[in-house]
Amino acid sequence: MGKKRMDDWEQAIEAALAPGVFIGYRASTGFVSDLESVRTEIARLIETTAGAKRAIALFETFIAGCIEKTQELDDSGGSLGLFVEDLFCDWIRARQAANEDPTETARVLLSWMEDDHSGYCFGLEKPAVRVFDRAGLTAFERAVRESPEDGARKDTTHRRKIEILKTIYEKRADVAAYSALCESEGSLAPRDCETLAKM
Repeated sequence: MGKKRMDDWEQAIEAALAPGVFIGYRASTGFVSDLESVRTEIARLIETTAGAKRAIALFETFIAGCIEKTQELDDSGGSLGLFVEDLFCDWIRARQAANEDPTETARVLLSWMEDDHSGYCFGLEKPAVRVFDRAGLTAFERAVRESPEDGARKDTTHRRKIEILKTIYEKRADVAAYSALCESEGSLAPRDCETLAKM
């Protein structure tokens, strides 16, 4: 399996995505199951550094293909959305296994999250922080803090940044940073109190 050429993997991704074919609600589960089979094979490449480097490009192709497929699928059950979430996490794992720059990984991930027209990146920070290693998590925090806030959507983008930072601090069990963030925002919601108590 791991000896496939890149174009063989790309053809496997394309065949599984069935471009041009509309997938109805009843067929969506089977469709995503076929996608999962291809994803599982590609994920095995992460076991070696060289394989991980190949997997990065393949996961990027897979993510782009799934986003394009959005218009040809009834995903009322959300199965494709969950699948794409797993692809993003696999992409992070692959970049880490290939020893790629964590700053670039964080920057690209955040750019996907900010330019999300499909909705597949909504809440992506929660699974992402579970797979980031320490350097990746630090880079992700820095990228979020340094990201500019969209003038037209300043309130929305600011709230989004705060939620991502809270997720990072919760993952680290960093009570001081979480509390300081809430204090700087002048708000401590019941959910924040619950999160701090658990930490």
